[in-house]
Amino acid sequence: MIDAVNAYWLKQDSPATVAMTNPITSLEQYEAANQRVTELCNFAEETPQAEELHWLIADICAWDEERDDATGRR
Repeated sequence: MIDAVNAYWLKQDSPATVAMTNPITSLEQYEAANQRVTELCNFAEETPQAEELHWLIADICAWDEERDDATGRR
């Protein structure tokens, strides 16, 4: 799992650009992003961590929507 986290984050210019520069492309990255959300969920708003959390949630939602049979968006 650590390698997936590192691979996901090393491609980023900054944590706030996650959704714009590196969408989640594997299950390992998806799981790593979910773990990172857990780590960031208690930070105050308007901090770099809160901005990172925002983009991670956007990435996770995009991953989920692409794979959710119930939405019919395939």
